[in-house]
Amino acid sequence: MNNFQNTESIVGLKRPKHKGRKSDIVPQFRHRDGAARKAIRKALGKSRFAEYQSRGYGKITALGCDSFYENVDGKFYPYWYSNLTTAQKRIDKLQAAGIRCNLTELNCGYILFSGYFEETEMALEKKRRETE
Repeated sequence: MNNFQNTESIVGLKRPKHKGRKSDIVPQFRHRDGAARKAIRKALGKSRFAEYQSRGYGKITALGCDSFYENVDGKFYPYWYSNLTTAQKRIDKLQAAGIRCNLTELNCGYILFSGYFEETEMALEKKRRETE
């Protein structure tokens, strides 16, 4: 018995069943991501850039993640880097993917989004035009 079967027998959950035939399901077409988008997704991982209202810096676009609680929707929390070497490693990964970014302070702080490099922006725009 695997974990799901144990949970199923204890809680009484049932797997949802699809009623109908496979031929009734309409296939959804998705465009494949280009090389630039794949590199950006790999560099970001589970993080994302979003606007954040900070007391010290005002409204900034920082790197962070969403946090979820039981009854609350996801809230964005930016990453605070207290060590320059850790922040620099992350900035190097992002810059290799084509994202221009910098720190809020000299040796520590939030990673701010400054934009894309020209080559990355052109590659994203080219892929966007191809998918239209």
